[in-house]
Amino acid sequence: MHRRIPGGRCIPGWTETDFRFHLTAHQPIVWRLSEGMANFPLDGLEKVGPIDNDPNLPANLRGQAAFNFNSRIPPAPEDPFQGELKCVQVDLVSEQPSQGTDSDNNFHGDLEGQATIDTNGDSDAASYNAIGIQAVQDSNDGNDTLCLGAGSNAACPGPEYAACPGVLILNHFFDGAHEPVRDDDVRTTLTLVPCSENFGLQNTGSASTVAQFLVYNEFEQRFSTSKTVTCYLSILLSEIDSQEGSTGDDRSIFNVAVSGTLTGQTRIRAVDGTDRTRGDGLLAIAEELHGGSRSAAFNVDYQGSRARQDVVQLSGIECTPENPCPAP
Repeated sequence: MHRRIPGGRCIPGWTETDFRFHLTAHQPIVWRLSEGMANFPLDGLEKVGPIDNDPNLPANLRGQAAFNFNSRIPPAPEDPFQGELKCVQVDLVSEQPSQGTDSDNNFHGDLEGQATIDTNGDSDAASYNAIGIQAVQDSNDGNDTLCLGAGSNAACPGPEYAACPGVLILNHFFDGAHEPVRDDDVRTTLTLVPCSENFGLQNTGSASTVAQFLVYNEFEQRFSTSKTVTCYLSILLSEIDSQEGSTGDDRSIFNVAVSGTLTGQTRIRAVDGTDRTRGDGLLAIAEELHGGSRSAAFNVDYQGSRARQDVVQLSGIECTPENPCPAP
């Protein structure tokens, strides 16, 4: 949620916190970001699941009661915290990235997620679905370089996962509009993160992508602007093209005073940069705030796929044909 914390500056750190956990078949888990999960439900001693004969399990675990071995989720490193959670399915034996295990969905992956934002003393909750990038069957080489989309570069000879969206489509109220049911003032916060990231070098903050915005009102009149996204951007729509804070919001192309209609559609396209070793794809979610106390969060739509391949580097070793990663 877009909040301003008085008394100091919020300086981005661009650092990652790694953790691993093992889930049994169809097992849901839930945790608070501020608390993490030090103890998983099935500890293997006092609490265990049913006998697990999954052929994907290591031989020493197959045929035994299922449990959450080697599992721990740390709490958020800061309070307040802004950032993203990125989950990668790994092989149970090598613990390296892998495709899914279910042939019924063409091995595209076995994970799904949902985030819930509690505000106003837990009296308001907004939820949105995790964004899933499907694995490409029989294409993952098991190293720490994840290749998203068709094409190739020095690190990625071919696709291991589906491509990131070509165009993000956000249907929204214009900021300052009053919705017709309760007459609440509505404002929207947009959160953007890049598809390509290098977690090993922790230099994600030095890589930027320019997002181009085409804004249409209900009369199909078009406005445009652009904004640089560096690692993570969460911002009110009307502050994308104006100074952050209330000053100038009513002159933004995302404000009802300029658009002239209650609602509109914004199409967001990432502009290809000059760095040929990575793509510039973007992912997004949005949050609406109604009347200052009621909120809703949702996933944006998308159209097409990126022509240039995106790359996620999990370790500090860049895996290339000339410099391959160690065998798992």
